[in-house]
Amino acid sequence: MGGQIRPEWWVTFKQNSGSLRNRISTYGDNALTPQIRKEITFIFVTPHEWTKKSDWVKEKESLNLWKAIKAYDANDIEQWIEQTIVVQHWFNHITNKTPSRTRTLTEQWILWSKLPKNQTLSPHFFNSIIKPNSQKFKEWIGAKKRPFYIHGPSVLQCQAFIFSLLNHFDPMLGDNTLCVDDINDLNKIRQFKNNTIIVLAHKEVTNYAVSQEVFKDHNLFIINFPHGYKRKADDISIDRI
Repeated sequence: MGGQIRPEWWVTFKQNSGSLRNRISTYGDNALTPQIRKEITFIFVTPHEWTKKSDWVKEKESLNLWKAIKAYDANDIEQWIEQTIVVQHWFNHITNKTPSRTRTLTEQWILWSKLPKNQTLSPHFFNSIIKPNSQKFKEWIGAKKRPFYIHGPSVLQCQAFIFSLLNHFDPMLGDNTLCVDDINDLNKIRQFKNNTIIVLAHKEVTNYAVSQEVFKDHNLFIINFPHGYKRKADDISIDRI
């Protein structure tokens, strides 16, 4: 497994879920052999408060049936939303709580990759472009010295490419990325000291971000596209699909 966590998620909305928790944490899916379970982190999530959560985790860990046991309740979910700027924007968008043009990169990928009959393109779609440029990207993402410039025929296609690029190295990176079209949103993101990845295409927001050297605190993608502002030297250029 290369040290990566392979999760087995179980989510319940039932108030009294004790018997369900105990059953699935002990046996899991019938297709899972004991050997496979030892490679999996078992994760149980409930939207209700769970006062004895820590005791339950210790009890199940003592059985030594899974690689690890994790449990999350209403308090954990609330803290997750409050402390994670990407989750806040996603949650506000789906609930229409706070109108904003900022979107998660995952949302933009879903929008671009849709095919007829509920089919979608694979995140590996751009691998022929990604693989020859992988070393350039790896050197950039750890340095935080400058923006990474992507050129393409449309903003949405470039956003989809960036999703594929991040997914190629670590699927968690795409989930920690925001496409920002508003300076106020950008400044709110800057207040969070985690490594949120930012994708920009709007001319005014891009010029502001570069002048404020946002790339020193956050990995910053800038999309150049036809009919936009004067292009910089592109790191990667993609053609129209």
